Amino acid sequence: MIFVFLAVFVAAFLYQLAVLVPLVKALSSAAVSAFAVFLTWALAREIDPANEWSAFVALPAVFIATLTLERPAFLALLFILLFSRVLNGTTGIQAKTGDAILLVGLGALLFNNGMITALVILTIVNILDAYLKPANRKQIIFAFLTLGAFLAMFIVFYENRNIFQGQDLYSNIISLLLAAAALIIMVMTRHDQVADDKNRLMLNKYRVFFVQLLAAVFIIGELFLKGNDNLLIIYPAILAYFGVAFYHFVRLGRRVIKAQ
Repeated sequence: MIFVFLAVFVAAFLYQLAVLVPLVKALSSAAVSAFAVFLTWALAREIDPANEWSAFVALPAVFIATLTLERPAFLALLFILLFSRVLNGTTGIQAKTGDAILLVGLGALLFNNGMITALVILTIVNILDAYLKPANRKQIIFAFLTLGAFLAMFIVFYENRNIFQGQDLYSNIISLLLAAAALIIMVMTRHDQVADDKNRLMLNKYRVFFVQLLAAVFIIGELFLKGNDNLLIIYPAILAYFGVAFYHFVRLGRRVIKAQ
């Protein structure tokens, strides 16, 4: 993935120079493309930890999108990645107090930026992390803290927020496709097993399932509230789902063809 990151950076930089973008802006745009591709790969690995190659499927589409669309919301992508790693347990290390505080801080920043469902999703993540094996009981404290932060910020900022901006055709279609992609992934990976990075113990399949579900719910919820505004900044996560789903759909097709 390091080589892919560097290749994307160089390709994006050369493209920006070719279309006569100033040097500093070309470097910045190239960095955006490279980090967007990296985060897409990382998110896909959490969505489908048992299949390494599924994480690469969406990368060409994300690279092209970064050249034509606006800068993605890296804070939101990082938030999804971090809460997925906490809940999945792929690292083999339970979330520490500092990790939990960091996630609450990210959720609060996202709320301040208009993504109000982040703290709600994080509350659910903390509750699940506290009770799903291997249980991390202290997370229940952060579940209450996160919920309290959400309620406090909602009460304080509610009057100054345009929370619901209306529906539009494109975000509705993407939401339906994303729900279908998430369903395909959940069904087709439900029997997969993979060991964590540190202890080589098998991941709890229910933890993986809830990551696949909650990350999609977060994205769909934000599309429902803000429509195209969020569609244009969270597209790497959406494409990560599409790439993983396409990978498994093709695998299924190949198995059917071989069976015949």
